[in-house]
Amino acid sequence: MEAFNERAPRLIGHALSNTFNEILSCCYLPGTGMNFHADDEKGVGPLVASLSLGSAAIMSFKQKPAKTKTEKLSDQTSFDQPHDGNIPEAKTMSPRTAMKLLIKHGDIVLQVGPGLQRDWLHAVETDGFRIAATARNIRPEVMKPW
Repeated sequence: MEAFNERAPRLIGHALSNTFNEILSCCYLPGTGMNFHADDEKGVGPLVASLSLGSAAIMSFKQKPAKTKTEKLSDQTSFDQPHDGNIPEAKTMSPRTAMKLLIKHGDIVLQVGPGLQRDWLHAVETDGFRIAATARNIRPEVMKPW
């Protein structure tokens, strides 16, 4: 934790300086990864910093799908059951990947701003052994004591 807190201000400048109180560590075995997700749990601050160790990885970003009650069923392939012309609220359209980053050993990926986690999803693919240490700041009032 101290390493992130000491180095982050130098890496991202005084305007974005931040302290972290949580580090999530993930170990990836060859051929594994993490599906699209957002670090949008309640209380997560606007800066997420991930240190990549080991094999290279591809980090992909895409916008979160919009949920709507007015999307028509014309995009559906099955009409076995009667429908009212609308699809359930949970049904979404999946947007395409907008950006891919090659992440190498020692790289730090910074996800800055509350809109990034609110509006975007990210995924990771790797072909080799990799460890990711992701530092975040969780507001103390939402943390649960163990």
